[in-house]
Amino acid sequence: MEKQCTRCLEFKTLDQFYRRSASKDKFQAQCKPCKNAINRESYAANPAKKLTQNLSWRAKNPESYAKCNRGIGLLGDDATRLFAAIAYLKEYSA
Repeated sequence: MEKQCTRCLEFKTLDQFYRRSASKDKFQAQCKPCKNAINRESYAANPAKKLTQNLSWRAKNPESYAKCNRGIGLLGDDATRLFAAIAYLKEYSA
């Protein structure tokens, strides 16, 4: 099944769209590359607003935020270890 991106107007397969439970068809209106560009533009236009939103989310979701930081902390904040862990998960995960 295909869907048309509202930004680039190209027809793409659904795997090219992020999921969005609030949408009628359960997918974002923009394709992944367009949505990523929109997010980058939004951040560049107002980084202080994005920082405030991130801090607000962290305050409302301390358990989720702690799990993420705990995982990174266990890897010693080392990018090499993180990439090794990712490679391991890709190889041995079902």
